[in-house]
Amino acid sequence: MNFTLVETNMISDIQDKNEETIDDYNEMVTANKIDVVSSVDKKRLNKIVICPKCNKSMNKKTLTYSHDCQKIKQPTIKDDPKPIDISDQDVHDYLVKQELITRDNLISQRKDRFNDMMKNAF
Repeated sequence: MNFTLVETNMISDIQDKNEETIDDYNEMVTANKIDVVSSVDKKRLNKIVICPKCNKSMNKKTLTYSHDCQKIKQPTIKDDPKPIDISDQDVHDYLVKQELITRDNLISQRKDRFNDMMKNAF
């Protein structure tokens, strides 16, 4: 193997050249910046159409073959229904009824667990 000695001033020249090329590259990239659009995005952009009646965007095929603007219903303004009067007694009865239903469910679950345990015991 042959080794050669390099003078230190040559190293600084090489580093200066590298810095210049990096700066040139960065300037070139920023100056010629172009948005990258994939081929799939191009195809999607070409196929998207807006319906003239309902202003929805969709594929061209959907618009021509299966889109039906009549399905879209405009909200209609209806008269307000009469408010229902709910008394405290109604609320109390409802809560008592719910409590009885949950108790019955818990009792039936407990009986089922006990029967399963007895079935597996013998």
